[in-house]
Amino acid sequence: MIWIYSVIGVLIGVLLIGLAIWLGMSPSLSERKSWLPEPSGNSVEPNDSSIAGQGSDLA
Repeated sequence: MIWIYSVIGVLIGVLLIGLAIWLGMSPSLSERKSWLPEPSGNSVEPNDSSIAGQGSDLA
């Protein structure tokens, strides 16, 4: 009966390690894909220009 708990523990450990590796790999891939368009694309430049533009216009 004790071996059942050891097998369950090993399976849970393997699943947790697999989830950790999968979650560790997935955000890095999504960040790489979304990180490339952001500096040259729509999110960073309009925010920087709008903040700088509004700041200079208001001042």
